[in-house]
Amino acid sequence: MSIEAKYIREDIARAKVAAGKNNLLRTLLFLRDAMDGLINKQVFGSERFEIEALLNEALKALNNMSTMQKVLPAGLSFRRGQEKQLYNKLTFLHAKLKKAIENTKLKKERQRMAILDKYFAEADVFIKENKGIEARKVFRRASEEFKDVPHLLADIGLRLVQGGLFAEAEDYLVRALEENRAEKEIHHALIASYEGTGETEKAEEAVNEAMKYAGTSEFLFLKLASLTLRRADWGAALDAAGRVLKNNPENAEAKEIYERCAPKVFGKKEAAAFSAGASTDKEQPAAKDNKKKGKGKPKAIQVSF
Repeated sequence: MSIEAKYIREDIARAKVAAGKNNLLRTLLFLRDAMDGLINKQVFGSERFEIEALLNEALKALNNMSTMQKVLPAGLSFRRGQEKQLYNKLTFLHAKLKKAIENTKLKKERQRMAILDKYFAEADVFIKENKGIEARKVFRRASEEFKDVPHLLADIGLRLVQGGLFAEAEDYLVRALEENRAEKEIHHALIASYEGTGETEKAEEAVNEAMKYAGTSEFLFLKLASLTLRRADWGAALDAAGRVLKNNPENAEAKEIYERCAPKVFGKKEAAAFSAGASTDKEQPAAKDNKKKGKGKPKAIQVSF
């Protein structure tokens, strides 16, 4: 058997398998490819007769398909010398059916998304009416019915945070980060949810995770400075505030934190020797003095970059 005949026979065999699975689109596709091979490849003699017989069997299977009978009740047939006409019919039917299937899928998807939008609208109303339990139920139903929708968990988590339902948002945001750890908005929302529930330790861990996976930013360093200040880690708060001031010397919140922490870290006299806006690239006078005394630098939280 020639290579050309082998390829054509394989396409016909694939078409018959697809017909057996009631897959009209793939049946048309493989039959079209088989006809293309029959037209453009050099197949003669007994090989061609065998292929034509197999082709007629495949066309019979095609015509027996219920969808094909609705689309083209008369069916398709092969006659020698009319290979191009059959090829064109198969190509046209495949393209038409493919477009119809895509349009049907699109219509169904739009209808499906309309249901999801309805869920969100319903939940938003419950949130505005301070009916947290009802809002949670709606969001849970949406997350169960639309598991395949990209970014759904993040969307629900963000809506819960915006609605002040911080505890309810945490699980959605944690799962959303498992899907996409590089998304800054999700990290920021998770930090806000932990702060909203008063879980400052978790909020600080979330800041470090955000820096690790989404990159550092002024917002995150300022948030780290604020959180470490709450637990009176003066060195860590000073370091984080200093990193903010390095790139934005006019940041009022960072200045306030820096000036509040400096006396705790360096002592009142040494802290008065330099302003909060001094360059953080250079070692502060008190830090140099501490080195001479063997005290070393003030302890700071390790942050991954």
